[in-house]
Amino acid sequence: MAKFLNYSIPVIGRYELEEMTPNIEVAKNISNHLNIKVGYLLEGNRQSRFV
Repeated sequence: MAKFLNYSIPVIGRYELEEMTPNIEVAKNISNHLNIKVGYLLEGNRQSRFV
């Protein structure tokens, strides 16, 4: 995913470990890549999982 988004692996790792929160543009790119809604990405709300 880091390569697809043109971000470093450590940055993506920090997002995954919740050490850092992506800005809205990054969150939109990640959610588009994973085919999920931004709200699910940021909050983990199962009801808003799919686009």
